[in-house]
Amino acid sequence: ANGYIRGGQVAGYVNVAMNGFYGAQVAGVLNQASGSSAGFQTSGFMNIAKDIRGAQLSPFLNIAHTVEGAQIGIINVAQSNTGASIGILNFIADGIMSPAIYCDSNRAMFIQFQGGTNAFFTTFLIGTDIGDMDFAEFGFGIGTRVVIVKNISCDFELLSKHLFNEHTKCPEGDAEDFDGDSDPDYETVTEEDARTVIDGFGQNHIPSLRATLQYSFAKHFSAFIAAEAEMRFHGYNDEAFSEYGRHMLRANVVKDNFTVYPTYSLGIKF
Repeated sequence: ANGYIRGGQVAGYVNVAMNGFYGAQVAGVLNQASGSSAGFQTSGFMNIAKDIRGAQLSPFLNIAHTVEGAQIGIINVAQSNTGASIGILNFIADGIMSPAIYCDSNRAMFIQFQGGTNAFFTTFLIGTDIGDMDFAEFGFGIGTRVVIVKNISCDFELLSKHLFNEHTKCPEGDAEDFDGDSDPDYETVTEEDARTVIDGFGQNHIPSLRATLQYSFAKHFSAFIAAEAEMRFHGYNDEAFSEYGRHMLRANVVKDNFTVYPTYSLGIKF
């Protein structure tokens, strides 16, 4: 469509609105809208818009210049978003795009990346012991940012971290070769193998809550202090806490069932 659309475009493959739309674009693969649009785009792969007031929804990628509303997909990209970008990777130029480095009270060093908007952002992190480097920790989280006053804000996050160290083992099952030889390239996976993998994941899993207070000296430079509560559910993730770090503090919330390990961090964001 060369003109402005009032109503909707529905296609099995691609919709294009050269001057924007008021209503909806629904496509099996791709929606593209120039100009200003109001409503929503939903597709099976990608949405592209210049300025949109409403929502972009796709299972993979959303791209826009400005968004007043929401982007929902695995990857969301925008110059400006005054609402929320809900996805795994969010790249919002005037929002939150913050790589960081920090050390915690367990003598571990981490690097992380946060991306999204104040309403919703995602966090990826990786870290290891400063002295021995005898473990590696990978994590993913979601959070929201509250601006207290100019240059001072607070992040609240829910994190899911996973620990790998020299004691982490791959499951060993009684797998049978399809071709009858000793080549282990192709093996059957039993139900017992699957349960072993699930149990192993739980034993090295560290769920936590984190609050971060930060002061911004410039747009891409801030210092922060964080308090984190790492949670141990007895019988579920014992191994993560028996082999991980040097926890100095702990609080038994429910005796022999649930323990919280407070951790503190100092770092800088860019």
